Amino acid sequence: MKSKVLSRIGIPGGEPRRLARAAAKDATDSGWKKSAILAQLEKLVVDPRAYRDDPLFGLLAKSLQTIKKARQSFQPRQKPASYHRWGDDVDAA
Repeated sequence: MKSKVLSRIGIPGGEPRRLARAAAKDATDSGWKKSAILAQLEKLVVDPRAYRDDPLFGLLAKSLQTIKKARQSFQPRQKPASYHRWGDDVDAA
């Protein structure tokens, strides 16, 4: 399964994408059609908790759920982080 397709359906790069490719390969080896695999992956992205115990897609579901928790806990700064400028004659912008 191509990265562009996995990205389009909402699977982030790195470990989740690797797991998605492995799950898609296992599903193909088990006789699943590509359209059925894509439909399953789309459902999994929406609700990974429902697929945690799935034999083919469980690892991917756990990985996506971990990422969603991390994204939900992210809090943006109220003010920009401070920084120091070194050098002379540096534009303030």
